[in-house]
Amino acid sequence: MKKTLIASLMLMVMVMAQLTGCSSDDATSGEQEISKTEDSAVVEIRLTSWGDFTQGDVESLLVEEFNSTHDDIKISFEPLPGDSYGQKLAANFAAGTACDIFLIGEGDYSMYHGQGVTTNLNEYFAKSETFDIDAYNKGLITMATFDGEVHYLPKDFNPIALYYNKDMFDATNLEYPDETWTYEDLERVAKTLTNAEEGTYGFYADPWLYTTMMYMMTNGADIGNEDATKAEGYVNSEAAIDAVTRYTNYILVDKISPSSSFANDLGGATSMFQEGKVAMFISGGWNIGTLDTAGANYGTTAVPMGSTGKHSSIICAAGFAINNKSEHKEEAFEVLEWMSGPEAHAARSANSVGILPAFNDQLEAKVAENPQVAGLAYMMEHAFKPVRMRSITGQYFDEHFNKALEEILLAGEDVKTALDKAAANIDEAIADH
Repeated sequence: MKKTLIASLMLMVMVMAQLTGCSSDDATSGEQEISKTEDSAVVEIRLTSWGDFTQGDVESLLVEEFNSTHDDIKISFEPLPGDSYGQKLAANFAAGTACDIFLIGEGDYSMYHGQGVTTNLNEYFAKSETFDIDAYNKGLITMATFDGEVHYLPKDFNPIALYYNKDMFDATNLEYPDETWTYEDLERVAKTLTNAEEGTYGFYADPWLYTTMMYMMTNGADIGNEDATKAEGYVNSEAAIDAVTRYTNYILVDKISPSSSFANDLGGATSMFQEGKVAMFISGGWNIGTLDTAGANYGTTAVPMGSTGKHSSIICAAGFAINNKSEHKEEAFEVLEWMSGPEAHAARSANSVGILPAFNDQLEAKVAENPQVAGLAYMMEHAFKPVRMRSITGQYFDEHFNKALEEILLAGEDVKTALDKAAANIDEAIADH
């Protein structure tokens, strides 16, 4: 029967997209008591995620499909608005009214695990006759694992890759970048493609935490130790100072990249890329839909290698977890296995080129059909856990490293001074935690 589910889901998506456009009723915040079904034999599993879902969207159809094929379990889907999701989810946990299954972004994996509100899924994997953890992309499982225990299963994800504007490369007869590129190659080509008079830049050095950390890692530096408990000697190491200096100099000295404020004034890096004002930038798969709609002539490939000779990337993701206080964990896992299963990932991926499936066979097929996602898929094998995912104290690294980048780029602070200050502030915050 499962072999026909994805076909029926796709049919439902197409039909509902044509016949309906009305929003569904507002979802409750999850603060009410768990409702009881008329049939006491039916277990209700409450599921929450962020987003404003409309009738006929993939998530709602997945819930409907599960409910129509199960007599003993029913999903109560209770989505929350994205802009207040984190606050409401935390409030629900504090009040003891959180759903059985909740969705969270990779940046908060460690925090919720550290608070003890997620469930170790390993025992449920072992009990299931159908679940195959090896069918998932290994990187997605690694990022959801703490001390050998898997606590999340992926809903969706975005690897980070290098985007390049084919028209700008073709106009100067330059070869497209590929997985053999180093940052020296990028710098050389970016200088060729930068033209101050025409207002074009060869590269956009995004001061985003993830892209900066990726640059540091490929050049042998990190902002913290393995369990995110120490910053001194890491974020302000010689390797870190050198890497941050070189990366920020793309903007401040070499001028091969616009500043973030300049890019934002022109609609952002993606807009500049579409208009032929930026030749390369590093980002996730969320740009693909925008670029395809605009008819941009582009490709994706591996993020260049630094002095280590290795690629470094981070996967942005959202994962489902089972509330550790759920009274129906067995049934919740059955729901989780469906919402993160092959049919669900195939349905989400079919909805957009930029949404990649978590299953290895599906991912290979999607890359074969859509070459523009090849770089994204390639970088999944080179992902590392950013410091925020290493422990609950990772949040302090994010906060103070971002402040250091702002001081360097906006206030003209010396790199060593800014990173020394960040190290001291991070370690102080960890000590007070």
